[in-house]
Amino acid sequence: MTTDQQTVDSYDNGAKNYTQEKPKSFYHKYVEKPAMYKLLPDLKGKKVLCIGCGTGEEVNYLSSLGAEVIGTDLSEGMLIEAKNNFPDLDFRQMDMMRLDFSKNTFDFVYSSLAFHYTNDLENLFAGIYKILKSGGKLLFSTTHPVFDAVEIFDLNGEQYSVIGKSKNLATKEIKTIGDYFSEIKRTQDWGNNFIVNVEHKTISTWINSLIKPGFRILKMVEPKPIEEAKEKYPEKYKEYIKRPGYMIFLTEK
Repeated sequence: MTTDQQTVDSYDNGAKNYTQEKPKSFYHKYVEKPAMYKLLPDLKGKKVLCIGCGTGEEVNYLSSLGAEVIGTDLSEGMLIEAKNNFPDLDFRQMDMMRLDFSKNTFDFVYSSLAFHYTNDLENLFAGIYKILKSGGKLLFSTTHPVFDAVEIFDLNGEQYSVIGKSKNLATKEIKTIGDYFSEIKRTQDWGNNFIVNVEHKTISTWINSLIKPGFRILKMVEPKPIEEAKEKYPEKYKEYIKRPGYMIFLTEK
């Protein structure tokens, strides 16, 4: 299944604000993006596909490393911003589940926080496998399944995001809090009517979906905030230095 319409509409309608806020975001600038860029191979002279390119910043960065880059996204609004921001780069509207490229086209495929919008990981990775050259690499990030599995509730004036259990000390009754194993859609409200639907999958589903078409997993990273964030965002730093927000896979065909 491709990305649902509510998620696409949020990206379409929020594109202009997104292009201003994303580069400054704690989560992107200090957690996910440094870890992704650290895993990049030498891209000079390589043909690269950036899936879910959004407003184009990463296509621009990959191009600055000497790569020939094509950026694709399903959101028309995001691509309008991308083309305005970087008019000399190659952006195309395309569904990641229907990649319109020939076999063995790319040396490297890159995707930041896009793959969790489909519930059909096996077909997604099979499609990417076909368009990669032998020895080509796929690097991607996704929200961490533990992050998605929490149950949010208010108690005694505080809000909790919990995965675990509670035990009544008097009755010994145990209640499960959160749900890791149910692979269902989870809705995230980012504010300003920007609502996205993430397809929650377990870590084992991510791994097995990569293995099935033939990918070899070279590295898996659960990034922590970089040290620079400790002073600029002390509260967020204290939170994300202890719990995962993302996971990143570097794989090879």
